Amino acid sequence: MKTTDNTGDKAGQLDPNFGVGGIVELRPLDEDRGFEIIDSAGLQDGGSVHVIQTHEKKENYLASFNQDGKRTHLEHVILPDENQQNTNYFFRLKYNQLDRIACYVPDIRWPSEEHDPIVHTSAVGCFETNLKPQEGFGENGITTIKPADLAKNSPDRRAPRKSEAPAAGHTETPEKHVYDVNSGEAQLINGALWSVSSSYHEYEDPPFKSWISKFAQDTGKLLSVLPLQPLEGKPWEPVDVHFFEGGGFIMLAYREQQAYLTKFTDSGMLDKTFNDSGYVEMPGLAYKNSCMHVHQERILIASMDPLTHTKKNDHQSEPLLKLDAYLLSGERDSTFTNRNDAVKNAVYISSPHIAVDAKNRILVGLTGDMQLGTSPDPLVAMIYRFSWAGNADLTFNGDGRFVLSGVVAFKHMFLNGNEIRGVGNVFSSQEPIMFKVLD
Repeated sequence: MKTTDNTGDKAGQLDPNFGVGGIVELRPLDEDRGFEIIDSAGLQDGGSVHVIQTHEKKENYLASFNQDGKRTHLEHVILPDENQQNTNYFFRLKYNQLDRIACYVPDIRWPSEEHDPIVHTSAVGCFETNLKPQEGFGENGITTIKPADLAKNSPDRRAPRKSEAPAAGHTETPEKHVYDVNSGEAQLINGALWSVSSSYHEYEDPPFKSWISKFAQDTGKLLSVLPLQPLEGKPWEPVDVHFFEGGGFIMLAYREQQAYLTKFTDSGMLDKTFNDSGYVEMPGLAYKNSCMHVHQERILIASMDPLTHTKKNDHQSEPLLKLDAYLLSGERDSTFTNRNDAVKNAVYISSPHIAVDAKNRILVGLTGDMQLGTSPDPLVAMIYRFSWAGNADLTFNGDGRFVLSGVVAFKHMFLNGNEIRGVGNVFSSQEPIMFKVLD
């Protein structure tokens, strides 16, 4: 494919030499089957890998595409409970220098005792770059964290009484669904596969628990599982996790609907070298609509200001993109210009995603619900670019942002050097597309 000169006033525009007008339809399956992309990650060769789930049979696949948007590999993923066809999996993918793909899979169904016929636990997986399961790793490349590994049957566990009613707002009976692993992440680093997870059990006190697990990178054997040190007795629920080669990890998390930036050791203890406490309280952060990215000596956090979210057609206020930076010591980075006014004309914005290119320029992708006045469909994919100091990069499409109309959900963004690619769903057909933006 012809390479386009990515300079001058073309930056922030679709690459006309990529697909048709800068857009390629993603066709991972040869048959005419409906599907959705659950999660994605960039590959070292400039390609991308995606978790695909079919609508009809809930089959799961890994699919990869090269830089031109051409499918290179497709592999059926055999899950531990493959017969549970009504289960939706929200894979979390990670790719790093080990030339393998790590994934985290929540909500693996596991048979349990009389009071808990179905227990939802989690699993981690390891796949080669050709998307085949790593030989010898667990079963079909996936190893399951069993309930017993989490001390679920410990003596201090409070068994539910038959007369107990479900928690308020709980729509299912306890016999069908009382234990849920609903968030987490896995990463290959430091000679092992590490996972941070949280769980919910409505008949345990406290109902939320969180832990760090370590697996052998060659066999998937569980080497250790340790609880994360709670804060004032309240556990954490992870949003984003970043492991360090020197050990330990940074985690954007929340407890009791309050967001925190935290740092832990590999043993699950709060690292007191981080802000003298192991955590930074972040009042006002929209924890359910935020993300974190660690680059060099800086922690970048993007979030939507929850106070400015409005109903559609209510133009009294605009949602704000909050972009902030912290040092690895837990202090706010005083050299960074805090951004909270970058998004314009929007009614609602969601699903932020951060990346940093080879020139240390910060990109934030998101889904916007816009009132542009030129399109019958206000849904758009947006990418904003900032300098390393946090200032809007006005060389990027003239106003510092790229806007692609008619995209119902901005899924993911990939960088290969300075090349920018994104994945989203077209509003009219719900089909996924990949687009390339000039830098």
